[in-house]
Amino acid sequence: MVDLAHRHDRDVLDIAGIYTRASDEFYIGWVERQIRLLPGATAFDRLAIESLRDDLQLMRRDVVSAILEQSSGSMDGYIEMHDRVVPRLERWHAWIGRDGILDVSAGLIAIRRLRQILIP
Repeated sequence: MVDLAHRHDRDVLDIAGIYTRASDEFYIGWVERQIRLLPGATAFDRLAIESLRDDLQLMRRDVVSAILEQSSGSMDGYIEMHDRVVPRLERWHAWIGRDGILDVSAGLIAIRRLRQILIP
């Protein structure tokens, strides 16, 4: 957040607000909670789960960066610019929500598809 604030000459609290709103509105926080619930029975499972968390954090940063660059930090502006995001996001959430994120492979696919939707 601090890096984005410096790069875009914005207050860190503004960036934190965008992070929070993007997490809530774009289901990033929901995915994060699902991943936290994954069982890490083996060392490789735990490493894979950690990698998913890292990928999700990078995606969140990229989404916030895109919002800052494309709409001067306005979530509403970003959504208006990408008017297909919300319907695609709702379909994605219905699809992934049916089965949930019960293993690392589901988490990987969920994050990859979410990235494709949010960063067109």
